[in-house]
Amino acid sequence: FVLLFGLTFHSLFVGFAIGLENSLALFIAILVHQLFEGLAIGFHIVNARVRRVSVIVIIVAVFSLSAPVGAAIGLGVQ
Repeated sequence: FVLLFGLTFHSLFVGFAIGLENSLALFIAILVHQLFEGLAIGFHIVNARVRRVSVIVIIVAVFSLSAPVGAAIGLGVQ
């Protein structure tokens, strides 16, 4: 859960950067960056042997929504 909190917090700022900047190169770079963060969370879920589907769904939903929420905040600030 510590990894989830850290990556979610980081992902909010990544989304915030996407919302503030209108650059295709930055978008592609951050997209690849988020891919590897998602893989890291997936590997940690497997290594932790989380068996409850509800916990896995919550972890994936929180991480998946953090970047779009950050982007919405960035667009709102812009």
